Amino acid sequence: MKTYWTLANLFSLGNAACGLISLFSSFSRNFLAAAAFIAAAVVFDFLDGKTARFFKQDSLFGKGLDSLSDITSFGIAPAILGYSLFFKLSLWLVPILIFFVLAGVWRLAYFFQWNKPQRPPGMPITVNGLLFPALFFLHGTGEIFLIFYLLSFFAMVLPIFIKNEPVR
Repeated sequence: MKTYWTLANLFSLGNAACGLISLFSSFSRNFLAAAAFIAAAVVFDFLDGKTARFFKQDSLFGKGLDSLSDITSFGIAPAILGYSLFFKLSLWLVPILIFFVLAGVWRLAYFFQWNKPQRPPGMPITVNGLLFPALFFLHGTGEIFLIFYLLSFFAMVLPIFIKNEPVR
């Protein structure tokens, strides 16, 4: 029986845990922690992929676990951070955040079924884990966040190739 408790999968769970802590922090209006935990999730996401390739721990289970962790940390957590920070813009913010998260779900589902050696087209969702904490730490305004949510939405779903790196 194949074990699912691999180092790579534990790093994926670390990614998901960081995303959940970010969500709890946003709900508690601790935005510094929320942004920091989104950024910390990037480290775990990087380590899960590198570990899986290095130790040959690639699996369909691991790919699915990574995708579920990524949507939590790099889709939902940045959306809730933005909503919590700028809910006064909710007339425009809510539909944009819905499309932003749906684009991330779409990208990850597309990635999950992708069966080629290079990455699928579109911006990897992990970029959001760097982008939105950076905007927070640079004191981006609500309007700037809105623009970057829209840009990220389009970048994740447009058929452009970003980087040719092997998939997990």
